[in-house]
Amino acid sequence: MNSASSSTSSQSIPQSTCPWKTTSPRPSGSARSLTYHRGSHRRPLSMTSMNEKPSRVTASPNTRSLEVSSRSPLELGSSAHTSLALGRGAFAGHSYTDDDGDHRIIPLRSLERLAKARLDQRDDWSYKLPYVLAEALVEADAADDIEPFGARLSCLVTHHVHASSPLTLLTLYDNLCVRLGNEGKRATLTRSIFTRASLAAFFAQVTDAANDPEHRDAILANRSLRKLKSLTSYASSEHVEAAAAAFAESIGIKPLIQIFYAYLSEHAGDNEELVGALFATMPAAYCELLIKIFIALDTDTGWRATAHVDRHADLGVRMSMLEHRASRRAPGVAYSVSTLASPHASPGLRIRALEIARSHGVVGLTTFLHSRLNAPDFHSLPYTERRLILMLIRDADPVRGQQIVLNLLREHGRGFSKGPRSTTRVLAAEILSDTPLTPEVLDALKGATKRRPWNPRPLRDAAQATLVRLQHRGTEQ
Repeated sequence: MNSASSSTSSQSIPQSTCPWKTTSPRPSGSARSLTYHRGSHRRPLSMTSMNEKPSRVTASPNTRSLEVSSRSPLELGSSAHTSLALGRGAFAGHSYTDDDGDHRIIPLRSLERLAKARLDQRDDWSYKLPYVLAEALVEADAADDIEPFGARLSCLVTHHVHASSPLTLLTLYDNLCVRLGNEGKRATLTRSIFTRASLAAFFAQVTDAANDPEHRDAILANRSLRKLKSLTSYASSEHVEAAAAAFAESIGIKPLIQIFYAYLSEHAGDNEELVGALFATMPAAYCELLIKIFIALDTDTGWRATAHVDRHADLGVRMSMLEHRASRRAPGVAYSVSTLASPHASPGLRIRALEIARSHGVVGLTTFLHSRLNAPDFHSLPYTERRLILMLIRDADPVRGQQIVLNLLREHGRGFSKGPRSTTRVLAAEILSDTPLTPEVLDALKGATKRRPWNPRPLRDAAQATLVRLQHRGTEQ
């Protein structure tokens, strides 16, 4: 190697960043050989030219360290023969002694740069690195250093998530996990390797690949799905937000839905809001899946989180979720009922919402119900809807509700002999059939049975039938 080539190679990475920089000048053409020390055992890891006299850099005893070598220590990434090994000391500061006797520390950032430079060679990453890392993991396991090992490997994973295919990362991860037979150790490794940001980016890559016809078959192959399922089974609960986003992006992709749903089911506790937010956008079938998670949790916080469904664009989805929420007396369910039974909804939805509310005894509707009762169009509402409104008012406050019904029955004058107002009075007479026969009720019913211009035949018949029923009940008692 001449001085010109040495000058060229030194420009690829500034000397200030090279971990093997020495204070003494070296003759042109010299090369270094990094020798790995583990106790008294030596294992050379680098390659030197046959025509060059090797120099020696020795690690301190009992130290396992990252070793990177090439034809020239400055020509990083330029040789296809460059190798990388990772051990217990990777990404920590390690000392060595060069040929001049100078004691040096390999800086953390320099090691990271070297590792990332290697990632740019896809063939080395996908073929060599997984096996080298697996060997290092076995050593870390023997030294009970799995968590520190994973933390040091985390920067490589973070870089690789943005640099290559998710299948390559899955292969690397699986190659490491198979070296650990213990489930707890696999979980420790997984949770130390993947940060919240890196796993979120990885999940996004997986869903993107699954939605791309060109890559779908590869990512949905049984082998790939097995690896992904293994990863999510060991991941901690801090990744719920990422899994929820991936679940939302996997609509129509059943294998991915199953994997992310299993993760959300396991880790939804204490993360109810993140999972509940999915109700705002997911199709009906997926909302039915999600509600099962909250039924299993059955907590106030969880049911409160289901209120996100009120932001769903499809009223049908909101209605189907209302039944589940009302049956559990979920916080905020009264608001959901009032929204679905508002004047802007269709008559069918309004009636169904009120039926669910009465069936499950939803409370907190008083203000809404009175606003509907006093609305100008109340008498024009469907007969069933008016009945439900009046009965819900009476259920909430029996005394006040009874008085409202009696006042409706007593109304008379022009406009009460026919049309919607007349049918409301018929409705009031029918509602009184399940109340005690008090003097006030008896007086109102007898007044409605009289032949008057404001008492049409349907009203007189309804009032008479109610009166007979109440009197018969009184004789039985």
